[in-house]
Amino acid sequence: MAKQGLVKPVTKVWEKQKRFCDEYLIDSNATAAAIRAGYSAKGARAVSSRMLTYTYIKEYLAEKQHVTAKNLDITREGVIRVLHNLINFDPRKLFDAIGNLKPVSEIDNESIMAIAGIEINEDTTKPKGKTIIKSTTAKLKFSDRLAAVNALLKANGWNAADKHEHSGTDGKPIQTQINVVFTDFTDGK
Repeated sequence: MAKQGLVKPVTKVWEKQKRFCDEYLIDSNATAAAIRAGYSAKGARAVSSRMLTYTYIKEYLAEKQHVTAKNLDITREGVIRVLHNLINFDPRKLFDAIGNLKPVSEIDNESIMAIAGIEINEDTTKPKGKTIIKSTTAKLKFSDRLAAVNALLKANGWNAADKHEHSGTDGKPIQTQINVVFTDFTDGK
């Protein structure tokens, strides 16, 4: 009997499954990946769920992820370092001594990575055709620290549920005793 999900890599089925894997690596949305790979929308959820249980599919995905990480020089330590920097980011580093926002060229890389977006609004006036800036407002949006904390916890396995083991004397199983009493209520008949 063949192993579950085992398909020889030379078949047309494997080519379709490989397309599914490549699509899945784009956004980790299995159902959407199955549809983009050519599976019917009606059965995409079931097909994609089943495919992600196949050992050779998991191995193919892991290998592609490994190659991508290697090509981009992504390491576990590097990811943890970025998360650490996001968590410990100090927004005061973005401003000069009198409170003005520093030019982007003067902001260090760790601080730049903590900025999720910048919106600059200028209030201007045009007397006699000449544009004069009355005021400039910069709105900074920072990366989500809580999300970074959760990602760091997950990366280190610190988010696992607490396990409590209950045991008896000397670590042995707890001894339990159940007494069952049968009573005859038939009046002796």
